[in-house]
Amino acid sequence: MLRPGGCRAVVAPTVRSGPLALIGRCAPGAGGAHLFTETEIADSVESFGLSGVATRRLGAIHWT
Repeated sequence: MLRPGGCRAVVAPTVRSGPLALIGRCAPGAGGAHLFTETEIADSVESFGLSGVATRRLGAIHWT
């Protein structure tokens, strides 16, 4: 349970370019992997009623 004003961090690898991005577009879910879009995690969290969701990227790591 998250208290009002509390924080939770979600860290997921993302791929924007290169061979893994091509595989992700051509064969989604290949090998059980899911490549998240830039807003997918934040949109999902907000759909559960949380607000003030921020997203940051550091290289191939996506912080929400």
